[in-house]
Amino acid sequence: MNHGETPLPFSLDFRGVSAYHAALQMGRSGAVAVFLGSRRVDPDLLQEIAIRVPIVLLSLSVHESAHAWVADRCGDPTARLEGRITLNPLAHLDPMGTLCMIWARFGWAKPVPVNPYNLRNPRRDDILVSAAGPASNFAMALGFGIVFRIVAAVFGPALTAPNPPFIPWLIVHMALEGVVLSCALGIFNLVPIFPLDGSHVLKGLLPPHLGEKYESLNPVMPIALLILVFSNQLGVLIGPPIFLLVSLFTGIPMSHM
Repeated sequence: MNHGETPLPFSLDFRGVSAYHAALQMGRSGAVAVFLGSRRVDPDLLQEIAIRVPIVLLSLSVHESAHAWVADRCGDPTARLEGRITLNPLAHLDPMGTLCMIWARFGWAKPVPVNPYNLRNPRRDDILVSAAGPASNFAMALGFGIVFRIVAAVFGPALTAPNPPFIPWLIVHMALEGVVLSCALGIFNLVPIFPLDGSHVLKGLLPPHLGEKYESLNPVMPIALLILVFSNQLGVLIGPPIFLLVSLFTGIPMSHM
């Protein structure tokens, strides 16, 4: 049983402040896709990467560590013994997946190993371990949102001036990036399609006989997921709740997204 990540691109437009394709994670397959494409007012790609990559690496590390930490608390030390309860991204990055992130703008992370036979209550604990990743994303979104609101309130219009103060401008943009990415990761991971975290949560909530029937669809669900992702139909479905959360955390009206 593994926990990991995958992609879905979508874009936001906050009154010219920022518009980007978000990195998204997919639960339990060990893949994370990072879309570095951008349509910001400032086209400086190096600046974009400098703002985005630290947020992506932090979000990746927190998400994976959350899976590992909760699994350990539930009785399975496998991931902890492999050094996966850490914010060091090197513990979570897969070499080939990292190269793909750089050259193909998508990639994957090492899956977080979970041995269900070590869990004290396998049915309940599988739900907890699976939900830990998205929950950590929403907690991060809240933290980034608080930072965004404080800096935006203090510096206000100066942030959109021709020559804004650099440090506040950098903080507010990184905070906004963090909110968007975290909300996207959390919502996407909760989609109940295997191997996303939401599929494990749903299986655990269903009556056992229905859970088994649902699990029997696992071989075809990844194909269906990829079709939904690359046709952007999944983005159409999960975009509104992502925008709603971003609006709640940042105070930016949904009409500006």
